[in-house]
Amino acid sequence: MKKLSENRSFFYSEFDFQYELAKLIEIEFPKAKLYLEYPHDDKSFDIYFKYKNQYYIIELKYKTKPIGERVNHFFNQNFNLKNHRGHPQARYDFLKDIMRIEDLQRNNLKVKGYVIFLTNDQLYWEKRNYPCIDSKFEISDSRKLERNIEYNWAKNPSQGTIKGRTKPISLNSCYKLNWNSYTTTNIDFKYLMVEIK
Repeated sequence: MKKLSENRSFFYSEFDFQYELAKLIEIEFPKAKLYLEYPHDDKSFDIYFKYKNQYYIIELKYKTKPIGERVNHFFNQNFNLKNHRGHPQARYDFLKDIMRIEDLQRNNLKVKGYVIFLTNDQLYWEKRNYPCIDSKFEISDSRKLERNIEYNWAKNPSQGTIKGRTKPISLNSCYKLNWNSYTTTNIDFKYLMVEIK
């Protein structure tokens, strides 16, 4: 991520982030066999590659808030980041990605997995001191995710909020969530990376 930040301080979309990270992996590991959106069961993994005798899975999340208009260096046009709402769903999906890779590792010990969340929205890394429907899915800095605990929505969430996300999350390992600075420009981006064990 540090090397990626030296070339790109932000991305236009999650696919842009995915593509640039994949390009960097190919440069660092030229003999790796790399695929984007690699299908598995009824879903896909963002980045999948094999290097030597090791398989790697990377799942990405890229959520932004507007930063004011900037100049797009490709076409000299005004550009602004999208206003991604849906914080509860994004937190749930991050934990679900961890669970998906853990499930895959049960059957294949040669798989290493990473889940990366990149954002300029401080609502993800700052701790909330009030109850929310997604409090169990908190991903704030220094949060500890425990194993064999059922993470679920608080009572009475709206059906629109939990649509497609009704299954509780349960993890096989414990994780300490540490947010890191991604960029030192006037856009404050941070990233959370979890290595799945």
